[in-house]
Amino acid sequence: MKRVYYIVGVLLLLLFSGCEKKEKRASQSHTKALSSSSQASSAAVLQISDNNNTTIAFTLQNDTLQTSLHNDIVLLFLFTSWCPSCKAQIPELKELKKRFPDIAIIGIPLNKIEDITTFAKHYGIDFFLSTSYKTNTLLGEKLYRYIKAPASNPVPVTIILHKNRYFRHYLGAVPLAILQADIQILKEE
Repeated sequence: MKRVYYIVGVLLLLLFSGCEKKEKRASQSHTKALSSSSQASSAAVLQISDNNNTTIAFTLQNDTLQTSLHNDIVLLFLFTSWCPSCKAQIPELKELKKRFPDIAIIGIPLNKIEDITTFAKHYGIDFFLSTSYKTNTLLGEKLYRYIKAPASNPVPVTIILHKNRYFRHYLGAVPLAILQADIQILKEE
């Protein structure tokens, strides 16, 4: 019986652990340069846009992260189109948006998706999906450093902000029940 629990536990761990690209990133030296230059500057402001020309600005300064959104609760979803866990997370986020229509969900693809409109339609994405590939990559690097993620930059990553303040983040796919519980806690504050 213990063996069955062990096997189930390992399978669950693999399911929710997320994806990591195994190759070394060519941008590691670029990331180090960004790190030293971002410490010298007082604030980094990055803007991303979607297919509807909606723009969201992110301001990262020291230990603070702010968005130009006025929603009390914002979920940042960093993902790649090749990652099975990322694609499995999309229906969970759609359901979360249905249950809590006042939250903002921001999809930030970290790889270039040739036809993002077709990708969004295929997965039924009804939340903001950034089309700013170069800025997405830079923003992703800064967000990974912000949450002190492993150097392998696992995906997906979900970062929850409450009233423009960091609340929590998750590496790997997150069950809907956990995200709902987090949102419920924030709504009760």
